[in-house]
Amino acid sequence: KDGYAFPVTGDGPWDGHRFERIQNMGDGCQPIEWTVDGQQKKIRYKITSANEDDDWVAVGLSENGGMRGADINIVKEIGPNVYAADDTFSMETEMPKSDVLQNTKLLSAWRDESGRLVGVIEKDLDTCDKDDLLIEPYKQHLICASGRGVTEDGDITYHGRNRHSNTVNLLLDEELLMDRKFPVDVDLSKGVEVEPGIIFYDDPGTATVPYAVDVNLLDVTLDQKATTSYMCRVFTNINPMQVVAYEAVWDNGTTVATGTPPEYLHHELLLHCAGDRVDMDHMDGQPFDCYKDMPACDATFNHAKSGLIQSPPGTSVKMHPGVFVLQVHYDNTYQVPIKNDSSGIRFWVLPDEQAKMTQSGNIVNHVGQLASIRIPADPLQRDFPLQMMISSEATRATLPETGIQVFGVSLHMHKAGLRGRLQLIRDGENILDVYDYRSYDFNMQAPNLKRWRILPGDAMVVTCIFKPNKDTDIVGGLRTEDEMCNFAIGFSPELPNYRSGVGYLVKPDEPFRKSFIGNVPNTTRGLYMPEDLAPFAPDKRGWVDLRDYREDYCEMAIRDETSLFSFNWGDANVYALYIAIGTFFACLFLEYLVPSLKNIQNLRAKRNAVICIIQLVFSTGFLIPLFVLAAPIFKSNDTFNAYEVDTYNALRGIIATQILLYVLELFYKLKIRVEVVVHHIITAALFIFLNHVAAYSYAFEYATKLGAILILLAMLDQPKNLALLLKYLGYANTKWWPTLCKVAAVWYMASKLAVISVAIFFMYESSASGNEKSWSVPGHSFSKWMPDYKLNDTVVIGVVSAMMFLLMLDQIFTTRVLWKLALKVGTDGLADDEPDGEKDLIETAMPASASASSTDSDGDSKGIRGTTRAQDIESHFDDTDDNAALNQLTSV
Repeated sequence: KDGYAFPVTGDGPWDGHRFERIQNMGDGCQPIEWTVDGQQKKIRYKITSANEDDDWVAVGLSENGGMRGADINIVKEIGPNVYAADDTFSMETEMPKSDVLQNTKLLSAWRDESGRLVGVIEKDLDTCDKDDLLIEPYKQHLICASGRGVTEDGDITYHGRNRHSNTVNLLLDEELLMDRKFPVDVDLSKGVEVEPGIIFYDDPGTATVPYAVDVNLLDVTLDQKATTSYMCRVFTNINPMQVVAYEAVWDNGTTVATGTPPEYLHHELLLHCAGDRVDMDHMDGQPFDCYKDMPACDATFNHAKSGLIQSPPGTSVKMHPGVFVLQVHYDNTYQVPIKNDSSGIRFWVLPDEQAKMTQSGNIVNHVGQLASIRIPADPLQRDFPLQMMISSEATRATLPETGIQVFGVSLHMHKAGLRGRLQLIRDGENILDVYDYRSYDFNMQAPNLKRWRILPGDAMVVTCIFKPNKDTDIVGGLRTEDEMCNFAIGFSPELPNYRSGVGYLVKPDEPFRKSFIGNVPNTTRGLYMPEDLAPFAPDKRGWVDLRDYREDYCEMAIRDETSLFSFNWGDANVYALYIAIGTFFACLFLEYLVPSLKNIQNLRAKRNAVICIIQLVFSTGFLIPLFVLAAPIFKSNDTFNAYEVDTYNALRGIIATQILLYVLELFYKLKIRVEVVVHHIITAALFIFLNHVAAYSYAFEYATKLGAILILLAMLDQPKNLALLLKYLGYANTKWWPTLCKVAAVWYMASKLAVISVAIFFMYESSASGNEKSWSVPGHSFSKWMPDYKLNDTVVIGVVSAMMFLLMLDQIFTTRVLWKLALKVGTDGLADDEPDGEKDLIETAMPASASASSTDSDGDSKGIRGTTRAQDIESHFDDTDDNAALNQLTSV
């Protein structure tokens, strides 16, 4: 069965459904199951809460494994056996917020036999919503949580310890096909300490699987009041090692697989020192304070607040023989005691025979030179961006002709860091955003494992966005309260002449400065390298933006799903052809369906009567469906379902049909007056404009709401059309017809005033309150790819108000004519010598007007005789001068 057919209440029709993949999620929830539908480009999750009686369970993706920059899908029980889904996002470590565009579809939910909450949800792999994370074919951070408590407003309560994250490729079972398997618990008793703090857990010559090597500091004790400390040790590696994974280690062999890292352990760095760069005073392996005494060496491995980092299959990173420096950054914000600490890095190394069969790679750190970083104080704490470039000249001089394959990248800032972006520029075009972090997390600096390629001549532009202090400037430095802007890339093949990168930061409105990639001279460190030592000239600004370069499948998908016009000549509207053909046959055969029409000899009067019948049938038959379809979208819309647009299309279909009937009427009627043409053209232009608003602002819900209100100007004309139709059929001289005509006039004016008042209130309320969230769709969703059309609600209010004013003038005139006609017929009847100007008034203001007909008092042949009198008058007025009507309109 189609999953959309399943209800969201009941005993769980998906209970026995099988899913393709499963992933253990620790304390956060029961194992998550999922299937990727490659044909529909969707993913379906089955999620189960950790405990019985949990009221909600959530699954999502995170940029770094935590709450910051997370896209979270929540299933919650909002009443007994009643469930709902919420598409949320989080930029801080706080309650996630509901996304404006709700892209999460709840297929089913129930309680299992243990009382745990189970939900099946579905989501597009790419929702084209910037508050959602794209599901991509590489490892991403999968998160889940569950908890008890849902407030009356539908908000979930805090999950406590029921949370977990894992690094998973959702599209490909990479863990099964390509990952190496490492033991969770290393047998510490087998460790051989080849020198103090350097421990091998297997023999490289006899091992058959990757084995662990720990490189630790020795017995570090720090001043408890020191919030920032950098401790280093120097050691010598005798034999080359091919590293396929690495992770943090502390407390005599503990890793994230077996424990929780201390809060004060911020990052670990391994640097390779060439030749005479090592201070021989520190060759004893003992730890030393390297905050101001950092050796000028190249970073080869860096790890910060994340779990196990692996290289792709067939790839490894070589740890060459030579002198290395292990650096550990302690961020002791809470000033806890640090005594006898032995933190470091655990490397997973290939046995010698396997090492021969892999391609060696590099991990290269690109640093923003510290002296170029200055973030001025700002009392308003507005975002402050800085950028640096690794220029096309630098990569052209350094990379091989075939380029390098990147398998991972990480960003590093300190606590003022908000967001970061890495752009790849090729031949003057921004062809890729390697990462565009929505929310940087200093405490969870996990790498991005997207795979991409750099060719010689490519440029890399890094943007770091900071939150300034209110009172003091922030400068570049090693302290936590200082700032950095660094990024590291892991790539293959290994390049001996590419060990470091240096950039010089500027503001986005300033020209780029020089850059450096290569091996840092032994007279300096990259963080402090003077710009005159950087040999490569910068590129100029002015590349083609990614949204202009990219084939915008998001925009095409949204236009297709919501049936938005592109306003191109090639966009044929087949629906218009259907309406035109249907109207033609209705006009052709209506005379046979309504026998009284045969008695009308005057062609002009007959066509007016046909128009009245068609308008009566359509406006009456579709008025209730209009209200039914419009009702759901007039509720409060802090969010709305991006995947459910059928209601909008059905509403717009009714609106478009009414407008098409107006346009076709212009071609069907005979000797139609200019004022009627203007009325119909203004009405059509109004709805063309609303379609333009939807097409180029993406505020299609706002445009549909306004269109549904304004179309009532045309669809509440039943009394007027009925009165005119009866007149054409010969009932104008009955005693009750003048009363009907007066009622029609009063209803006509009252309904127009009511509709226009509602439209004015809707536009004012939407603009003043800011509650009309569909105007924020561009800002929340696809603005990254949208041109800036400067189209907003102020423009819409101005244009619509002007058009409504013109229509109101016409409608006042029409009401006056109806009323005057009722008075004239009621007092004198309709005579053959009726003044020319009165007939012109009727024809001027009414799309389906005609002169009144008479009825004999004896009742014999009253329809025929009355119609004949009306036809005579109709004939008479076909040739009358138009000046009387124009004068009357001017006076109004």
